[in-house]
Amino acid sequence: MYQRHTLLFYEPITPKQYLDTVLDAYPYDIDPSLVYTLLTKIPYPHPSLLTFIDFIRSAEKYLIAQGKQEPRLQQLYAAMCTLSQRNAAVLHTHQFHFDCILTVTHCPLAHPYTYLPYDKIPMIDQILINRRTQITLSKQKSAPISYDDCFPFHSLSIDSSHYLALSIQSAQLQGLILLPKSLACYITAISSLYSLNSKPAHHNFLLLYGIQMPNSQNVITYDRNYKQLIGCSIKQTEDTYSLDECLNMIAAMISIIKLKQQDYVTASAMLELALQDQRHGILMCADSDQIQSTFTDACISYFHKHGLPYQAVFENYSILHLLDEAVYASGMQIGSYIHTASLSKESILEKLIAAVLINEQTKNTHLLMPLTTYEHSCSFHKVHVLCMLEQGAKQQLTLIQSLAELEQYQLKHELFIGRKLNEQRYQLWKSICKVLFLNNTLIVKITLSKRRTASVQMKKIIQQLIVLIERQYDM
Repeated sequence: MYQRHTLLFYEPITPKQYLDTVLDAYPYDIDPSLVYTLLTKIPYPHPSLLTFIDFIRSAEKYLIAQGKQEPRLQQLYAAMCTLSQRNAAVLHTHQFHFDCILTVTHCPLAHPYTYLPYDKIPMIDQILINRRTQITLSKQKSAPISYDDCFPFHSLSIDSSHYLALSIQSAQLQGLILLPKSLACYITAISSLYSLNSKPAHHNFLLLYGIQMPNSQNVITYDRNYKQLIGCSIKQTEDTYSLDECLNMIAAMISIIKLKQQDYVTASAMLELALQDQRHGILMCADSDQIQSTFTDACISYFHKHGLPYQAVFENYSILHLLDEAVYASGMQIGSYIHTASLSKESILEKLIAAVLINEQTKNTHLLMPLTTYEHSCSFHKVHVLCMLEQGAKQQLTLIQSLAELEQYQLKHELFIGRKLNEQRYQLWKSICKVLFLNNTLIVKITLSKRRTASVQMKKIIQQLIVLIERQYDM
């Protein structure tokens, strides 16, 4: 997964250790003594040294630390900036600083099945992104997730010196995620999507990601002794690492927990639109992340352009609750994972101010965006409008007026395999459908097209949707 131009640094960091780490990853031969001398003693723009400096400038650099940076590093950064310009000009040294600093302490918990000594697992407490950058990920390969109620790996053992623990909170649940240190960029990405929770007293689930195992299928199982779910993401080769898979396993474990609480987890986005001092929750569900992000972004652009007060509640995953004979929704994430193919170039440029760009297979595939707070994400938002999004040849909006028609829609959530769980989920969906109809909720089917004229027609669909909301709620 990790390419040679992505560098990890550990404490204590001195100028020599900094340069040694870069030299280990440098693909060309260069005399270390030449590097040290020309950078620290006799600054001179030697051609080979300038090539080496260009490599450092373009590399992604992550610092895993428990203390402050070595002050002398600043002098090294300034020297490299000076030499890279071939003159005495002093420029910003951000090109040589660490892109991201991960502050860690020792993990307070250890699980008996993992044989991980808790005093050796560093836990992420804080992540500081010094500059917004591209995070380069490996080739994405989907892997099925199997569910079993008995733990299959009783002799599981992991070398704790190669792992970092990330404690997250989502939907009022606590989760501990163990990732290889080589996947520090995954930690940066996950922390953009979930709230960090340092030193919790209990975890509802444990995800072990990137384990070298002979098995070919990822497994989620329930630990009856400690009353928590355990997810094992099996690593076959370096190419099998996938951020999508990691996020799906987190969502799958949360989904199983919430299913037992009679809550329904699905992939969706939600906006709250204010019309004549009344707020309306618009829930958008689709069988494709790209379609969902496309329509959500189109709605936001339209509302902003026409001065309609709105608020983004969540994107990616939602939890539907049956409460007081009505359907409410809450989010699972504090950030959004947006497919770049669904956004216009202008929209991408606007979002890059606060976004982290995901790069997969030399393509910019996703944006990681901060969206809301943990408290706001966990709040219940009543569903006034349900939009079922799908792709088709003709772009149009139609009303869903039949309970049977709505029940046929199995909202996207193909995260785990298990007939019993899927049957429970379908029965819960039928209950939600009945409550939606009893409350006269506005339910529409929106078909989106890929044609060039789609953006113009989409505006008409959004206008139609606003008119229907006003009529439905007598405004």
